[in-house]
Amino acid sequence: MERKKYILLLVLGSLILLHVVISKIKSYRVKESVHSDTSACRIADDDKKVAHNKGCFGICIFYLFLFVYGLNFLFVSYKSIRYAKEIIGQGNKTIAEITDVHEYEVSDGDGNYHDERDVYVTYMADGRKYDAIIKEANIYDSAGEQIEIYYSSEDPTVIVSPENVKNEVSFKIPMGTILVIIPFLLIIGDIILYKRTKY
Repeated sequence: MERKKYILLLVLGSLILLHVVISKIKSYRVKESVHSDTSACRIADDDKKVAHNKGCFGICIFYLFLFVYGLNFLFVSYKSIRYAKEIIGQGNKTIAEITDVHEYEVSDGDGNYHDERDVYVTYMADGRKYDAIIKEANIYDSAGEQIEIYYSSEDPTVIVSPENVKNEVSFKIPMGTILVIIPFLLIIGDIILYKRTKY
């Protein structure tokens, strides 16, 4: 599932972060061990500056990646909530029945795949019968299930499932918030480590 992919990505990012922190601590200890020898310390400091500059670039890319990924979660969630409120605000509620569930794999462009699920529903709106598709409705499992939906007054085939929207944003908003905040916390930690190694 898509959620498992995001969790795996967060775990991978945490492992990379742990590796960065351990590397910084080791470099700090190396500097302390050679501090008694002035020439050796000067060489170590020069080597450390070169390694630090190279490392900073990779770390900044990693921080930026987390930040952009988090913003993407929040932006997608905001659009989903805004769109759902617009349809729900029209007050056209009805009960739909799931007639089919279609599961398939989606590529993220990097050779990785995750499962998605679309559901086909049928419902009555303004005295007429309609068929529609709810995309990425991973919360629903089988045909025959009845669900609550809202439809647009202008186009009854445009529908929203409040339960599905709630399920989607309940994961993406916390995850997006965490991914946006983490880079700032890492930068603060980086500054603290830098000051310790500098003095």
